[in-house]
Amino acid sequence: MATTEELLTVPTHPDYDDTLPDWVQMRDTVRGERAVKAKTTLYLPMTSGQLIDGVNGTARYTAYLTRASYLNFPKGTISDALGMMFSRKPDIEVPGGLDYLREGATLERESLESLLENINREQLRLGRIGILTDMREDTGEIYFASYKAPSILNWHTMAEQGSPDFDFVLLDESGYYFESSTMSYGYEQKFRVLVLIKEVYYTFTTTAEGLLKVDFSDVTTLPGDIVAPSYKGKTLNRIPFNIANVSHVGAAIEEPPLLDQSNISLTYYRGDADYRHSLYKQGQGTFYATGLTDDEMKAEKRLGADGAIYSTNDKAKIGFVELNGLGLPEMRESQQNLKMEALALGVTLFDKAGVESGKALETRSMVKTAPIRTIARTGAEALKLSVESAANWVGASGETKINPNTDFLDIGATPQDALILHSLMREGGMTLEDYHAYLHRNKMTDKPFEVWRSDREPRLEEI
Repeated sequence: MATTEELLTVPTHPDYDDTLPDWVQMRDTVRGERAVKAKTTLYLPMTSGQLIDGVNGTARYTAYLTRASYLNFPKGTISDALGMMFSRKPDIEVPGGLDYLREGATLERESLESLLENINREQLRLGRIGILTDMREDTGEIYFASYKAPSILNWHTMAEQGSPDFDFVLLDESGYYFESSTMSYGYEQKFRVLVLIKEVYYTFTTTAEGLLKVDFSDVTTLPGDIVAPSYKGKTLNRIPFNIANVSHVGAAIEEPPLLDQSNISLTYYRGDADYRHSLYKQGQGTFYATGLTDDEMKAEKRLGADGAIYSTNDKAKIGFVELNGLGLPEMRESQQNLKMEALALGVTLFDKAGVESGKALETRSMVKTAPIRTIARTGAEALKLSVESAANWVGASGETKINPNTDFLDIGATPQDALILHSLMREGGMTLEDYHAYLHRNKMTDKPFEVWRSDREPRLEEI
């Protein structure tokens, strides 16, 4: 089955064309080894010898490809980041009349929290996701439809009029459908158009051929099924489509935040292929023989512990030529350095050598996770704009609040911190009351000061 990118025949935005290769790479590298190896020479070129050897080289390339190991650094980073982002629930409030969105924000009845997590996942993976505010045909309730970055094909904003809003968006809704008569799946290519005509929002779906027949300056060329979505007769004067990028909610594309880590993963993959290929060669000596007669050269030769080779020439020489493996340590070191560099681009925190105070670790984590906080806030802003668009459409009143968790590291007090403050108290640099307040604030004791002091009076007298 051809990919969506291969089927497209509609006009796309120049920035889309420029960024699509990065999105394809990110998609493949996050999916893992099977997706990466399926692209064969795109990510792992043939060696010069394999290219020269034609069919035999192709067979050797297959073995070269199979032996290579791909380490999925981006997937681990995404998992770690989402774990931190949702270690605490986001603070979500919706206007009255839209309470159903809390547990039914999408057609699949996902909660707003689940939708926010999916938004953040796509921000981390590709750096972009679109959210369309739409309405259920059966109940008339609002829901949000998500569009991944490669599905947002073309767009135009009213920037020249001083507005960041869209007046045209082209979305790819191609996908598989189930044919009940044959109990099988087919693939259908279709597109959704969002367009602002005379300050009214319209939408329609079409094929690539149908889209090419439309002249948006001539309403008579618009398809007959074009509709202006309305709620109790109220249409919209703006396209209810919002985009969450890495650091902003505008139309401009940003580079996927983990692209550098993806590049290192592929570099490591290629290096691993060469390293394992060298190891394989190291264990496979090349047989040689000199001084054998013509008949002896033509005779079947059995190698190995149970084999034997004879010659009537007492000066004949038989043996194996083996590689010396001098470059293997350097290859191993290079691979290890790449692995450390890839991990450094992630968000996992590694304790430094020795004891590190909670405050030091907290400071280091703030610097390391700053981009993740930006993503969390941007995703929440895009979802808030979508909820506000829904509230304006249905006339709901009340505050919209989408506050993501940005407190990724709850260090609290460590034994090392408590020990340092205990020593400070013994030397008179801190009062007993302040020391107790510190322990209580960091949940190292839940007793009131007088009870805590009473329980420890024998030891405190020594202080």
